[in-house]
Amino acid sequence: MRKMTFIKRKLAILFLIVLASLLFLNGERYTINVKMSVEPNDNLVTISSLTPHPYILITDDGDFTSYSFSGDGSESTPYLIENYNITTGSYGIYITGTTKHFKIRNCYIDSITHGIYIKSVQAGTAIIINNTCEYNSEYGIFLEEASGTTLENNTCNNNNYGIYMMGTFYVYSTNIRCINNTCNSNTNRGIQLIYCSNILITENECKYNIYGINTGSSSDLTLINNTCNLNEHVGIDVWGSNNNVTLINNKCTENCTPGNSGAGIRLSTSTIGILTNNTCDYNNDWGIFIYDSSEVTLINNTCRNSNSHGINLQDSFDANLINNTCNYNDKNGINVFNFYNTSLLDNECNYNLNNGIYVTSSPNATLTNNVCKDNINVGLFVYTCHNASITENELKNNNIQLGNSNNASLEDNFLYNCGLVILGFNLDSFSTCSIENNWVNGKLLGFFTQVITSTISSSIYGQLILIDCSDITISDQVLFNTSSSISLYSSDNIFITNNVCANNSENGIFVSDSYYITISENTCNNNTKDGIYAKNSKETFILNNECGYNSNGITLYNSSNAIIFNNTCNNNKNYGIYLTGEDLKSLAFNELNIKLTTSDQCLITYNRLIENDGYGIYLKLSNNNLICYNSFIDNNLVGTSQAYDSGNGNNWYNTSTDEGNYWSDWSGTGSYNIDGGASSTDPYPLSEIPVIPVIGEYSNQNLLPLIALIPLILIGTAFLKRRN
Repeated sequence: MRKMTFIKRKLAILFLIVLASLLFLNGERYTINVKMSVEPNDNLVTISSLTPHPYILITDDGDFTSYSFSGDGSESTPYLIENYNITTGSYGIYITGTTKHFKIRNCYIDSITHGIYIKSVQAGTAIIINNTCEYNSEYGIFLEEASGTTLENNTCNNNNYGIYMMGTFYVYSTNIRCINNTCNSNTNRGIQLIYCSNILITENECKYNIYGINTGSSSDLTLINNTCNLNEHVGIDVWGSNNNVTLINNKCTENCTPGNSGAGIRLSTSTIGILTNNTCDYNNDWGIFIYDSSEVTLINNTCRNSNSHGINLQDSFDANLINNTCNYNDKNGINVFNFYNTSLLDNECNYNLNNGIYVTSSPNATLTNNVCKDNINVGLFVYTCHNASITENELKNNNIQLGNSNNASLEDNFLYNCGLVILGFNLDSFSTCSIENNWVNGKLLGFFTQVITSTISSSIYGQLILIDCSDITISDQVLFNTSSSISLYSSDNIFITNNVCANNSENGIFVSDSYYITISENTCNNNTKDGIYAKNSKETFILNNECGYNSNGITLYNSSNAIIFNNTCNNNKNYGIYLTGEDLKSLAFNELNIKLTTSDQCLITYNRLIENDGYGIYLKLSNNNLICYNSFIDNNLVGTSQAYDSGNGNNWYNTSTDEGNYWSDWSGTGSYNIDGGASSTDPYPLSEIPVIPVIGEYSNQNLLPLIALIPLILIGTAFLKRRN
């Protein structure tokens, strides 16, 4: 039985999706005009033309005759309550407990409580048309247990609630039609439903309320062509609806005033919802917000210029987002968090101030054929989404970031002026992923895992990423306008030489969790972050590279035993060479035997640090390094020193020769003072730029002895300092 119920539910969803899709052939928008008027709208009667009348109280069928209304109470000739001006200090029109047909038409009602109050009348007997109910302290129009009622062409402004329709927890009000009403400037809701089913709400205008249209604990709702703009919180708010909620062609813009939370459309705690062709632009919070709901389909909606996300999905399951446009939002175009089984197909998410599509903690996510261009941060962000499928998407000027997602598939995507970024690298996670046949700037994304002993010199690649590889040579590549040209993770004995790695949104060359890496003869210029960046690595040899016009020229983070030799680091926005690591004192868990390191025991020599905006070399949380024979020329021109040192035991000269570094601003006598908490100095500044020594062929193996000498030099230096 449960299986049959599940199948029926899925068939119902499929039918609704097909029905909605038929409304929008070829992706074009069609306005659905629901013209169900009982009679023409002649709401042009002025108050002066109406007959003044006291309040009307009807509690049984006999009361109709006592008021001498025309009609006999039949369906064809209902009692007519029309053309009255009821301005009163009591209620306006109050009808309860009747079975006769009646029509309230062309009345103006301004009362101290309710304008029109209908309760417990026989289904299908009430028609309320073309009335104005203003300045009532409670409801403009109130219906309770009044199934089959038609509300049309009424104006309900400046009340507490404009129109309020309700049943009971046990008996829902059903088959109510609410058409072409105006409910503006009410202090609470424009239109409110609770405990209702099979309700049509169409062509209504609800502006300047706290909520435009609010439906709670109701089902089988159809909202079409409503305008719900400029409300304090939410344009259309649907919560607690059991199933079958359809919203088509509604306009919900400029909702949620500053300081409030809300959305153009909000759907929460609901099942089987279809939102099609709605416009939710310029809302102060979200365009569309789906929360704690299931089996939701969003097709061809427009969510632009919101102060938060265009579409936000959270804490739900089974959603399909198809052909939505989410551009120019202040945060993400589409944001998905903790949403199980989400499919995003053919959506456009461009020019957002954070990310195009952002999906986290959402297993079984499918992202296919989406377009994400020119978002400020990332085009597609997928993190902790196991079994994710990312295929045939187009990205321009914003990267894909993927991380911590087991069994993810990244295939057949096209990236222009951007690339792939590995986020929060986890070797176990990426060993289960399939990443193939992706294209960066018209060339293959070279993604290599567990490759041993190979040379990569072909020019077929637009970006290179190596994971868990050994004994690889990468040479003669020209890789630019991607994320990082070359990225290494958990690899060893890699030789990167004679490549151009430029104009990237991240780094030129990126190294993480690797050792015995040689980076030589590369040009790494004009990268948004760093020319060369090495993280959590040991025995990294950075030789003869050009690193200019980046954020930093060369950065080592938590990396030790490195040689940085004969590099030119010029015109970088921050520092020429930057060594740093974890601040162990600031970590509350540093007593838990977690291994954290700093950037220590590095040799920095014969480098040229030229015209960097900040310091030529900056040492922070970096200890026992040897810095000598470097040329510092016109760095940190707004400061008093070209270098900075806040580490311990760093030495700024060669103790065996008493030779330090060349400083273009040295006075010519005495020591050169270095900024920073270490109070370091170079006691032996050089008067001329040092000549670069010629060394023969170098490899990881024959550079290791230089590393081994660093501790000996530093120990000797410490001894001499104590002796002096």
